[in-house]
Amino acid sequence: GFVTSRATSYGIETGFSNNTIQILNNTASDNGNSGIFTNACAGCLIDNNVALRNISYGINTTNNSSGQRNQIISRNTAGNNGLKGIYNSDYEGVVISNTAYGTTGTGATDGGIYANGPSLVFNNISFGNAGLGITTGWQSSKGVYANNLSFGNKSHGFYSQSADNIVFNNNV
Repeated sequence: GFVTSRATSYGIETGFSNNTIQILNNTASDNGNSGIFTNACAGCLIDNNVALRNISYGINTTNNSSGQRNQIISRNTAGNNGLKGIYNSDYEGVVISNTAYGTTGTGATDGGIYANGPSLVFNNISFGNAGLGITTGWQSSKGVYANNLSFGNKSHGFYSQSADNIVFNNNV
């Protein structure tokens, strides 16, 4: 991995419609937008990275509609970022064993971990955020949130926003 710091926009960015890219063992801090940003990246793996003090998001995966699926976001640490620590807009994505803390955003969906669509969200820790701890995305369906720990957040520990068929199991 490598270290990126103080970029005017993204610390690490993949262009539009990439597939099976691996972003492993990096540190992205103090960047002008997101620390790590993927755009319509099917089957990407974002694993064991550290994203600290980025203006917007620590890790931001976006534009992952029906054709761009199955990102895995695992074993990352996102701390003291602006809007969200980890933002997963992937449909059928997996968010597992991450830690998000100290996010400063206080908007309706800002907080530690935000997952959209029918995502699997397991074994994460989210704490000390100015907004939400762990939340489902707007109008998500069929997601499973299990074995997560969320504490010390100013707003909700867990929040489901206009979602259907979401399973919350064994969360604290």
